[in-house]
Amino acid sequence: MTIPDVAPARFREFSNPATGESVQFTATPDDAGEDVVRFNWRSMPGGAITEHVHPRQEERFAITAGEAHFTVAGEHRVVGPGETLVVPIGVRHSESNPGSVAIEGVVELRPALRTKEMFEAFGGLGLRGQHDAPRGTEESAPARCHVLVLPPREPSHRAADLDPEPDPSAAGGAGETLRRAALPRPLGQPAYPEIGALRMKIHVLTIGAVRVKHSFLYPHQGPRRQLDLFLPGAFSEPLPIHCWAIEHDGVLRLVDTGETAAARNVPFARMEVTREQELPAAIAAAGLELNDVAEVVLTHAHGDHIDGLVHVHARVLIHDAELEFLASPMARVMRRVLRQPLPPGFAPEPFALDEGPFGEFARSHAISDDGRIVAVDTPGHTPGHISVICVDDAGRHVMLAGDTTDSLEQLHALRADAVAPDPKVHIATMQTILAHCAAHPTIYLPSHDPDSAARFADATTSADTPLPVA
Repeated sequence: MTIPDVAPARFREFSNPATGESVQFTATPDDAGEDVVRFNWRSMPGGAITEHVHPRQEERFAITAGEAHFTVAGEHRVVGPGETLVVPIGVRHSESNPGSVAIEGVVELRPALRTKEMFEAFGGLGLRGQHDAPRGTEESAPARCHVLVLPPREPSHRAADLDPEPDPSAAGGAGETLRRAALPRPLGQPAYPEIGALRMKIHVLTIGAVRVKHSFLYPHQGPRRQLDLFLPGAFSEPLPIHCWAIEHDGVLRLVDTGETAAARNVPFARMEVTREQELPAAIAAAGLELNDVAEVVLTHAHGDHIDGLVHVHARVLIHDAELEFLASPMARVMRRVLRQPLPPGFAPEPFALDEGPFGEFARSHAISDDGRIVAVDTPGHTPGHISVICVDDAGRHVMLAGDTTDSLEQLHALRADAVAPDPKVHIATMQTILAHCAAHPTIYLPSHDPDSAARFADATTSADTPLPVA
């Protein structure tokens, strides 16, 4: 496939002083007849684009003038007139112009997604002085793409028969549910409406605590791994029950909803949640309004992650594999044996991890339209467990990990927990997480790690970008 040397332009040219780039779009999917975005590109002497990655796009640079210096997956390459550089999906790369003349060329990204809007937004930031550090420095990194933008998606409306407990207050009979699908509702005027609401704020919400058996955290191998959960044994100190609120692009989302005071204990877990600690109080303590919640994403369907849904009237999303597991005969039996019913009106919308790799994760699904909030495949604790990665304003990956592990220590130890149906699957997921952390600056935040809140606070208040946890 070849790219035209110079494409006719029908869009105005704009510049980003933070990177030294000038861009003039020449083709979008609407007029190209294919899923591609193309633009004429100029990099001025001294300009630089810091290292970044496109998790779902291939990028092609066809150079027509000057010499562009690229680093692709750690390898330095110089590309001159008549040469083309292809950057595959998910490969880290950077570009600079150390010469004395401008570099010119034509750039393509496939698929197009919402690249044009993203470039215009970051160009607006640069023009407004939001990124005024020297070009090519780490401080100017947000001025170029550290995130991938996606077009809006049509929601799925499939649901499995999950035998939820009937809700006596439901007016519509046994088939009626409390929770209806709803598109995200805006929170109000975005902070920077002329360039799009790009800012992201993540809040830690703590919904009481739980004590679990030591045999849950440090299981024996072999047949005793799960048997010990039901035998007498010591319990841990209280572990937090965290869920997360994300303000982004005018939408308030929750990742999990915590537990309620009505929760029943099980042989291997004792809940310590009061009514005053439930989701409404935690949301209010964060300065947010419960009625503004537009969407809930569930990492998995254990009670201390879903029971708080009784307080929420918003769209609820769950991985389709987790929903299928909930409908299985074994899951139904265990809910009855342990007296752990699904919350009234439980009717989440399933989604598939059908959007290809994100970093080291082979399967993913974009939650937000701009692709900065992404669900990734982390099976183990349950078969359909997912984690949510938020690409923050500094380009770091904030991994809201649910119960992938109970602590950072467990992740490094590669120790499967006692409830994982298949310990090998659980360990393989932990290995993938560590590989992702090695490749991307990552803040790893399990729901029950006593250090998660402090780790997140330290990372977000530090002047330095944190190192990966691996």
